[in-house]
Amino acid sequence: MAIALLFCMDLTHSNHVKGFIGVIVDSSSRIAKHLINTDRVQAVLGPRTWEEASRVAELSTQSHVPVLSLADSTPPWATKRWPFLIQASPSKYAQMKTVVAIVQSWGWRRTILIYEDIDPAANGVIPHLSDALREVGAEIIHFVALPPFASSLSEELEKLKRQQCRVLVVHSSLPLALRLFEMAKKMKMIEKDYVWITTDSTTSLVHSISNKATAISSIQGVLGVMSYFPEIRPHFQDFHTRFRRKFSTEHPEEENHEPGIFALEAYDATWVVALAMEEGNRNGQHLLDKILSSEFNGLSGKVQFTERKLARTHIFQIINVIGKNYRELGYWSEELGFSETIDGGAVYNASMENLEQVFWPGAPWTTPRGWTLPTVSNPLRIGVPNGSLTNRFVKVEYDHSTNNYSFTGFSIKVFKEAVEHLPYSLPYEFIPFEGKYDDLVKQVHLKRPSSKFLWPNYSSPSIAKAFITAGPTYKVGGYGFTFPKGSPMLPDMNEALLNITEKGVLRELENSLTASEKCVDVEADNENVSLSPSSFWVLFTFSTATSTAALVIYIVSEKWRIHSFLLELRCIWMLISVAMIHWWLQKRRFSRRVGDAGSPSPVIPQTYALD
Repeated sequence: MAIALLFCMDLTHSNHVKGFIGVIVDSSSRIAKHLINTDRVQAVLGPRTWEEASRVAELSTQSHVPVLSLADSTPPWATKRWPFLIQASPSKYAQMKTVVAIVQSWGWRRTILIYEDIDPAANGVIPHLSDALREVGAEIIHFVALPPFASSLSEELEKLKRQQCRVLVVHSSLPLALRLFEMAKKMKMIEKDYVWITTDSTTSLVHSISNKATAISSIQGVLGVMSYFPEIRPHFQDFHTRFRRKFSTEHPEEENHEPGIFALEAYDATWVVALAMEEGNRNGQHLLDKILSSEFNGLSGKVQFTERKLARTHIFQIINVIGKNYRELGYWSEELGFSETIDGGAVYNASMENLEQVFWPGAPWTTPRGWTLPTVSNPLRIGVPNGSLTNRFVKVEYDHSTNNYSFTGFSIKVFKEAVEHLPYSLPYEFIPFEGKYDDLVKQVHLKRPSSKFLWPNYSSPSIAKAFITAGPTYKVGGYGFTFPKGSPMLPDMNEALLNITEKGVLRELENSLTASEKCVDVEADNENVSLSPSSFWVLFTFSTATSTAALVIYIVSEKWRIHSFLLELRCIWMLISVAMIHWWLQKRRFSRRVGDAGSPSPVIPQTYALD
């Protein structure tokens, strides 16, 4: 019986697999067809990309030959279309939750995804990562799809450099990732304030470049997520020894002889087929059924198939590139979180801050903010409505002598005080906006004309008024500032507004605004101003008139009961007359005077994120 070992991996990072298997076959469908139809192989192992796997799957299904794909992922519909296609490597989609857990640990809200656009399956990472980020209040603000042989890396990186976001996730093969990082280093993007996170397809092969100075120097400070596999089992130790000996013999030019996760997955897939062939009939559907019923602990982890797919990985390792190699920071386990170990005594946390110290790009002592601050040359642009309902809140004036605008008012003062309480310097400039307030908010939502916007949100002037109530005096309305959805400044501005409220700064600004506000109050002889029946005498009069008219109409329509109802009507009129006289006397006891409305209780300003 024959097993065609069809490994379609890039030779620059597949030597460890080639050395172990010992057979490399061209990845074209023509060779696959020759193996299946001419050599009569019973199984095909090893397509490393979805594009390659789909070509072989079509041929294998026609010939009823199982094909075990080692591609990162397989579309959900693929195994239904090709019944003899088996995904023999665990889906790496679960690692996206690890990436999100890292992002959440440091409070980052925005990320940029750079991915290798090689096949439809590669796009599968986008919904998985986007959905997981959305669950923790974060988002992907920009997508960069790179072909395997992208030639415009500098142009793409220049666009990203102009973005405010500094958290970048890279999901690509190792060769493309290395070219990307080398260019990013030249453009000074592997420095302070930047955060780079790589996924399994790159991270699991970092060990193969640890002795290559140029390559390793371009990824200093990078955080990496890679599949975890146990190295302490005797079976692995035996494999490890044999692999290194054979690989170093066949490839003496290679400095690194360590097996990676892809070598382990290929080894496990080979064992799956070998064990299935040992049990009776070794052809077609019977062989497929035997493969799918496999269940054992392989080198890469648990080997068990569900719906013709290997069970997904639940544990990932977090590494940090530093110096000539990398450090193992810890692990992330699904539904458990981060831990320094994964043994029985492991302590799990939701944040990776409890793991070892991270060496960030540029070697800063503090954790990167995840976004860049506006600069003097590129300040934060703040749209100010030029048609406010009252100049006391916002007043925009144009000085013809200086050709400049001036911005004053209560809301402007609140914003300036909040900026003074931010933990960093924030260059900004006010820009007058001609148009309706709703149009201004739409500009925030559309993020025009640039990605940096903050639109102050103003209420009506009734905020300075007070109602006469039966209890304490309250404000009407509110005010706040509107940010684009996901703005990294939103938490800081919220904290700054809270600080100026707690310190009494906001109360002082409100007092200065309302000190000269006068209104007409109705006050009783005593100090307790409250509502009384006289406050509603017009309402009572109107209600009485309408009720009486309705009653008269009803009585007229019921002529046979006219006498009894006339008596009741007379009683009602007497009661109404007494009540009106009483209310009129109460009303005359009140005096009217013009005075202050009193100090309104403070309302904490709010910040809003637009969807």
